[in-house]
Amino acid sequence: MCAQNYADIKMQWTRFALAKDWLEECKPCVGPILLVDVRDTIFQVNPFGPDSPQIRGLHLFQEEHQSRTTHHWMTKWQIGEYKAVTLNEPSLTAGAVAGNRSAILKYLEMMYKEMKEWMNDPKCHFEISGDDRTITYWL
Repeated sequence: MCAQNYADIKMQWTRFALAKDWLEECKPCVGPILLVDVRDTIFQVNPFGPDSPQIRGLHLFQEEHQSRTTHHWMTKWQIGEYKAVTLNEPSLTAGAVAGNRSAILKYLEMMYKEMKEWMNDPKCHFEISGDDRTITYWL
């Protein structure tokens, strides 16, 4: 699989579409499934160890630092411009998502759909290095 198959979205977003393809090909991969961006990940213990909570459905995680809200400069103007709303809510990270197979596949499908919508709307074309936390907030 190659990012060329997803030329309709930003290169840094193709990891979601490619992960969906890989997971669909891996029939034994039923969960729990953990998608992580290594930039966001430090494991102090086994995330699937015996004391870990059971993974059901989809688990999204809030950004750790209190300044990472929808008022943060990286997301405030994008949400306001594209969605035409003003919010001050904690941001969710797309860098760490856990769930069972069906929940993760649905999440990845929704991410790709939203990314294509953003790419088709001229209001959403911005020059910063396109992180995905703004899109994740809307799912």
